[in-house]
Amino acid sequence: MAKNHMVNDSKNIINEKDVITYLLDHPDIFASHPDLLTILTPPKRQLAGGVKDFQQAMISSLKNKIDRTEDLAQLLISNSRDNLSSQQQIHDCVLILLSATSFQELVDIIITDIAAIVNLDAIRFCVEDNSCDILPADGLQKISNGTIARLINIDQNILLRDNISGDPEIFGGAAPLINSDALVLLHMSSEIPAAMIAFGSRDSERFSADQATELLEFLTKVISELSRIWLGLTRY
Repeated sequence: MAKNHMVNDSKNIINEKDVITYLLDHPDIFASHPDLLTILTPPKRQLAGGVKDFQQAMISSLKNKIDRTEDLAQLLISNSRDNLSSQQQIHDCVLILLSATSFQELVDIIITDIAAIVNLDAIRFCVEDNSCDILPADGLQKISNGTIARLINIDQNILLRDNISGDPEIFGGAAPLINSDALVLLHMSSEIPAAMIAFGSRDSERFSADQATELLEFLTKVISELSRIWLGLTRY
């Protein structure tokens, strides 16, 4: 039995002659499987001195393009996974914000729970001096009047900064940890002055001017709306 098994195995071995025969019988193999051209190594042709082998150069260029395309595809897949993860984090943030039973609890959730969910080193609910009497809660970060208008363009609602030194006025005692931040304007009510949410990270490139801001702005809109409801304020 063992001998017969060895004989059968030897019959299944494909040699170079078998491959050549198959290719001769199937001349359209590369039309059906063009990807083989990117794997196989074509023979180098002997050309006269000074003459370049353009065929070899074209095949090499094709291989490089395919490699770059594959790298791009992997990057797109990775970015898509990151986006899904970020969306899930924002969903978790909204759910826990909705669980607040008072404005004070809402502020506490923002500066503690939300920071943990989105893996940030500090989040501050910043209000200007003339807002403090209207927003009765501990844990609010008091900043100078006019600071928000100076930092955030009202038409953009958000400022993203990388490679910075954290501002003590905005982040208080956590400022030495902060190397990038996102400052987002809060639109709560015309009854109160300016306020903003400051997101801070020790990662110097966590926030940068060229990144998408939709999720951060959405989260801040939720915070604005819930703050307005708990404070009994009218809409803009």
